Amino acid sequence: MPFRGLALQSLLLAVLVTWPALLHPTTEILGSPKGDAVKHVWNLWWMHHELWQGEWGLKTTLINFPTGLDLYPIEIANGMVTAWWPLPPVLTANLLAFVHVVLTGLCTGLLGWRVTRTAMSAHVAGAIAQGCAFTAFTLHAGVGELRQAWWIPLGLAAAIGARDSLRVRDFVVLGLTLAAATLACFYHGFFLATAVAVYALCTPARSRALWFGWALAAGLSLLIVVPIVKVFASAYGTENPAHAAGFVAWMRSGLPTESFQVTSLQLHELILPDRTLTTDFARPFEAYLGGRYVGVFTILLGALGLAAAPRRTWPWALVVLTGIVLALGNTLWLGGHLVQPIVVLPLALLNKLLGYIAEPLNFPVRYLAISSTALAVLAGSASRWRWTLVLVPLALLDVAWNDPVPFPRSTFKLDSVDDVQAPPGAVAELTWATSQDAVLNPQDPVTLFDGRLRTRSIAAQMFLDRPFQTIAIERVDHWAFDGVVWTAALPLSRALAGTAMTEDDLQSAAYLLKERGFGSVLLTRPCDGLGDLKSVALLSAVLGPPRRGACFDVWPIGDVAAPDDLEAFRARFAVDLSKVRSPNLGPPVDTSHQ
Repeated sequence: MPFRGLALQSLLLAVLVTWPALLHPTTEILGSPKGDAVKHVWNLWWMHHELWQGEWGLKTTLINFPTGLDLYPIEIANGMVTAWWPLPPVLTANLLAFVHVVLTGLCTGLLGWRVTRTAMSAHVAGAIAQGCAFTAFTLHAGVGELRQAWWIPLGLAAAIGARDSLRVRDFVVLGLTLAAATLACFYHGFFLATAVAVYALCTPARSRALWFGWALAAGLSLLIVVPIVKVFASAYGTENPAHAAGFVAWMRSGLPTESFQVTSLQLHELILPDRTLTTDFARPFEAYLGGRYVGVFTILLGALGLAAAPRRTWPWALVVLTGIVLALGNTLWLGGHLVQPIVVLPLALLNKLLGYIAEPLNFPVRYLAISSTALAVLAGSASRWRWTLVLVPLALLDVAWNDPVPFPRSTFKLDSVDDVQAPPGAVAELTWATSQDAVLNPQDPVTLFDGRLRTRSIAAQMFLDRPFQTIAIERVDHWAFDGVVWTAALPLSRALAGTAMTEDDLQSAAYLLKERGFGSVLLTRPCDGLGDLKSVALLSAVLGPPRRGACFDVWPIGDVAAPDDLEAFRARFAVDLSKVRSPNLGPPVDTSHQ
């Protein structure tokens, strides 16, 4: 194994892939502002914040204050390590992105070497993996756990080692790798299990020990993963309707045919650059367009690798095809349109089964992770013919030029509030309430989770270092909706949305906020604009002049006297609360803090 040379190559290619963020690692976030990069940074921030405050756990009051939110730390492999780092979250996120790209090259190089036992194949496989569209997609979309795609080649390398040695120790290592990959990222763990299953079925059993080893690895991984997942799932306290129906009845009830252009692969996207989304539903998901383009040169390298050593590499060709077929989704899309009559694909059956066990895969196009890994292995095999090496840089340039993800990679900055300080207590972030639709229909993700609003809200919370309500973080709309509803019913929120309210009601709302533990009210605005002057004037009339920053206005909630008709106001507020409460959208609304 040419570790030193492969490590140097992986470092250099990682610099090439991530250099826009490396130039300004503490201020520029690697990823699209329309993706999940800002949420990834926020996850790193809250884990670090909780740990250093001595409050580490699966619940936080940093959002949905004061009730809090049960959290599934989906980036636990990042958070548990980086929470101890005394580094700012933006720098931490960029360093992690760089490390993940390096590990992608190293682990795929190891896999290429395990398949062919040649140094050149390790270098080619690692380079193709680092420069492929799926790696670019993980950086652009900003989903921190998806960037850990190196678990897939690492696990496959462990599978080859276990198969060759037949030692119990090596199958234990494989089982631990499967478990770790699943806990780090459910997608990658499941993808790895799929690829290992294909490889195992393609590998002739030399003895019963091999099948025993595969069973040992699978059983060990399930023994670790299932109890941990149950602990997380119990925090949400929802019952799977499939369990109530029973397994047999559930499987007979029909296959899922839900399918969306943005989540499914179309075959032409593998070789033709496509930066368009033809449905209104898909357009908000522009940050998730990547990961589909493979390119003619990479496919040619894969075909040459199969021809160079067919007996050794045909299982990897089958892994490529398996990933592509499953990435097509539940039903077939062609040319930007759902094929009619509907063509049900193999993933529909798999998703039906997963719907009973846990939850179906809602982004099947990510299955191309295993296809990209296996193609890198095949490309490494092609290096047996040295003249094929000229195709490697062409394949990398092809992806960089034609993939929908821009090269150089996108970066963005968080809005600064260095010139604003919030008083003690939680912050009521009411920017979302300035939309009438948001208050009347607060469960609408379009109004609550506007991407620009989310970025500004997260930036404000990280800079102000205060608990917030309401911050636009996914899962709040379902698992902590009581705070959203409570805030939407406040006379202050309704007034911001345009509803006429009396001065007494507005003052009473300020008293309720103070009583609930809030110390200030916040409105964000574009940094190059004045914001909603009408909303600013309304809050200033109730709370006094704001502390005005470049992108945010903060109104301290001073000493507010209890209104004379407090109990009558509470009764009216309870009625208003019932009007905006949304049934069947998660746990019952908590009204204990009224």
